[in-house]
Amino acid sequence: MGLLSLLAPLKGGVVCFTGAGGKTSLMYRLAEEIERSGASAICTTTEKLLPPPPGYYTVVEDEVSNIERPTNIPFVIAGRRDPGNSRCYVGYSPEEIDILANRGQADWLLVEMGPSQGRYAMAPTAGQIKYPTSTDLVIGMVGLSIINQFLDDVWVKGVDEFARLSGLEKNMRITEEALAKVATDPNGIFRDVPANVRRLLFLNHADTSATRASGQAIADLVVRGCDQDHIEGVCIGAALSGDAVVYEYHK
Repeated sequence: MGLLSLLAPLKGGVVCFTGAGGKTSLMYRLAEEIERSGASAICTTTEKLLPPPPGYYTVVEDEVSNIERPTNIPFVIAGRRDPGNSRCYVGYSPEEIDILANRGQADWLLVEMGPSQGRYAMAPTAGQIKYPTSTDLVIGMVGLSIINQFLDDVWVKGVDEFARLSGLEKNMRITEEALAKVATDPNGIFRDVPANVRRLLFLNHADTSATRASGQAIADLVVRGCDQDHIEGVCIGAALSGDAVVYEYHK
């Protein structure tokens, strides 16, 4: 199952990726699907982006008003050059994202949100992530490889907040129940998402029988634990594995 079917009935718009555990990979996979469908996309961030894979087209502009997508290139990555690391890119403010969305340079604008810094789960603090007002959909991510790992800074961004929401203490093993609590709590993964914006939970790294079973357990807890006004569905998949990015969808 591909990603585009999860976006329906949207035919375009602004999709933000929050959480941790594969946001960049999933954003690029969605952009590739958009390109194959005949539509266009711009990928960017409010944080930092590592150098994209070879063959991806990058537009480097300090001002969003100067970002132009070549008509013959359906999928581009936009950002500013990172003054601290010339190989990397930094993104734009939420207000600048809104300006870019209104310019109509692509059918879809895909935006990576939040400083997860390579962790597999994230529990943001109040005001840490500010979403563009033009946001149509937020995809919150968790990397299932975190199951049974320790609740510490190696695996989690925002350890104190994660501990508070999940009921775990620091350095305890992370469970399916703990992740489900952080996903469904209004102050968890989807904290500060505007009330009228759609939300999908994507459980990544489901490329082994163990992680897929964990994904199924979490999906069951999430679907039973919250209404569709908070999370409308749970995807179990693997952004870097094969063609079927989404193995299961629970609603």
